[in-house]
Amino acid sequence: MQRLTSISSFITEDVFGWIVFLIGALLAFVAPINNLLLFTGFAIVLDVFTGVWASRSRGETFNSKKLSRSWAKMVLYPGGIIFSFWAEKLAPEIPFVKGATYLLIAIEGKSLEENFSDILGFSMMKYIRVFITRGRKGLLEELNNKEK
Repeated sequence: MQRLTSISSFITEDVFGWIVFLIGALLAFVAPINNLLLFTGFAIVLDVFTGVWASRSRGETFNSKKLSRSWAKMVLYPGGIIFSFWAEKLAPEIPFVKGATYLLIAIEGKSLEENFSDILGFSMMKYIRVFITRGRKGLLEELNNKEK
């Protein structure tokens, strides 16, 4: 009985203390890139929300296989940013963190654009490009042409 008590006290005190220490050390290590991690996480959550909405608007059934890809993104994307942060510590002249973050945000942005295209029935990027290149009048002309 004494041995079981010492094992359980070791697990509850020592192992728990090490786990708290490791989590604290990881949080301290990624503190400079917290905003990038939060922004990427927000983009992933928004993509999941719009993806579910788009699949419902297409009449598809909701399945766990599609959701599991989102869970993989939730682990791999921040992992990639953290890895690039570590790589940037080794080679500070190369902006690994910004490159990785911009790439991941571009991927999520394209996915969001596809989801919104399915939800709304038209591509918002097309109209944004028209607005940027031809201004408000060009956008109004394009919208009038769409209605005909």
